[in-house]
Amino acid sequence: MTHHIILWKLKDELSDAQKIEVKKNIKDGLEGLAGRYCLDYED
Repeated sequence: MTHHIILWKLKDELSDAQKIEVKKNIKDGLEGLAGRYCLDYED
């Protein structure tokens, strides 16, 4: 089940290689949080 959708707009002055690196770091950081927090959501 999806709880959140997160969007980013990266700065235009970043090169394509820099944008790829930033995206990878964001993805790795978010995936690293999996299982670290036990939150009880009520819909």
